[in-house]
Amino acid sequence: MHGRHLAALVVALGLAFTLAACGGGGGGAPVKTANPTPAPEAEPTPVPETPAPEAEPTPALETPAPQVSESGRIKADLNRRIAESDRFIEGSGQVLFLFRPANTTLPEGTTLADFGGGDGDADEYEYEDLGSRRGASLAKGERYSTDIFSFLAYSALLQHSMFLVTASVISDTARLNPTDDAVFPNVYSIGATTGSTPTVAATWSGVMAGVDMKTGKGVAAENRLVQGDAAVTLSDIANPSLNVAFTNITNAHTGASHPNITWTGLAISNGAFSGSGIMGQFYSPDTEEVGGVFYRTTSTAPSGRSGKQRPVAVLPADTGVP
Repeated sequence: MHGRHLAALVVALGLAFTLAACGGGGGGAPVKTANPTPAPEAEPTPVPETPAPEAEPTPALETPAPQVSESGRIKADLNRRIAESDRFIEGSGQVLFLFRPANTTLPEGTTLADFGGGDGDADEYEYEDLGSRRGASLAKGERYSTDIFSFLAYSALLQHSMFLVTASVISDTARLNPTDDAVFPNVYSIGATTGSTPTVAATWSGVMAGVDMKTGKGVAAENRLVQGDAAVTLSDIANPSLNVAFTNITNAHTGASHPNITWTGLAISNGAFSGSGIMGQFYSPDTEEVGGVFYRTTSTAPSGRSGKQRPVAVLPADTGVP
């Protein structure tokens, strides 16, 4: 029994006495009998004390480890990658899409909360694990939505880099364009850079994701997510330039197809590259990964609509050495 001490106390009481008597002949005078010497009292036999059993130590109560939610785990993984990174590229804009150049230094202490634009940082989303695809661990983030406001976050995590897509959509026919919602994307490529150009010809294979900015009126942010396959190819080391191809692009919600998007002959300098509507850089010690952001206007919109489709996305590559 824990927490208590039980002791048994044993008491022995000894009482001793002797009686002695002698008989004389008949008729004789009584024989005077001397008072008997009383027998000495017997000393009580000492009883050895039974030692009290040693109490077992009370085990310390283990504090259960706090339960981490799926969203909390994903945020922790993204923050860990950000902490291990030194450079990032950013693209944002609703009417005029602007790039923050490659090899921009990532300030020390930057976290997920520092990304996402003015309508809410990326740490405010609840993230859902979407599994792995072509070497990237994917997750989607959700926030509250109303008839007017909706939000989207989408991330891909690699060994040395990551990308992050956030978007907010405002649907208000009375004040804004009656044929399209106002879409505000912010896209980032973040990682540990090399500052050097690959030394062998190779193809990096990965994923792309982005936001379709011209898909019609009343389409929530999460229903504007497009995703596909990405390939970056370096074929001529003597005159290094890159070809970039995004293929199998579909709307993640409707499954509608989007046209392929390609660039050819992109010049590389100090581990970074750029072209019309695209900017990227290589990551990891051995240029094992590549990522970037892009903006592209095409003449054919999805689902047979006329007009312009303007997806914005980022492109990581898988983690294998090229």
